Amino acid sequence: IGQPADDRLVVLVIAERRDATVSITSATIGGIAATLHVNTAATTANLFILSAVVPTGTSASVVVNFTNSVIPVYATYRVTGYNSSTPVFTDRVTTAGTTRTITQTLSSKTAVICADSCTTNGQTTTWSGTMGLTEDSENQNNSGGAYIVMSTASGLVNPGASLTATATKSGTPGTPILAGIGFS
Repeated sequence: IGQPADDRLVVLVIAERRDATVSITSATIGGIAATLHVNTAATTANLFILSAVVPTGTSASVVVNFTNSVIPVYATYRVTGYNSSTPVFTDRVTTAGTTRTITQTLSSKTAVICADSCTTNGQTTTWSGTMGLTEDSENQNNSGGAYIVMSTASGLVNPGASLTATATKSGTPGTPILAGIGFS
């Protein structure tokens, strides 16, 4: 999680494949209770975004307890230099089809993290939009033919109106979810 800092916020993004009734009962990052900001369910999958201020240490154990067993993929981020550990926005889109878009108006420079997930094997994601996010990871997990695929993207976005982050899958995705969070 990098060098210690009083304002180090660790953000955890988790996509899971099981069923939409799964929820997180508790989570810690480096032994510090994490706050659940996004909990989006869609038929056979969920996408979660959590965070915790973790000022000490250069690594951290992450413990997440679910209400049921899950097939997860995850990504972690480090955010520093923010004014508040409370997000300036959270958003989610669960529309069917290959493309999903989040639109936000930002009043100050904002660290934006987005994740797009689905339950179809081999899907890749292309990120576009006026937020100018860069893809950070493309991960997949499989258990007995049950797939969960997640792509994450992030960026430090300048203020503006109707800024977009668009995720486009390479084919028709099963149970698509796009979610995003911003800290400024």
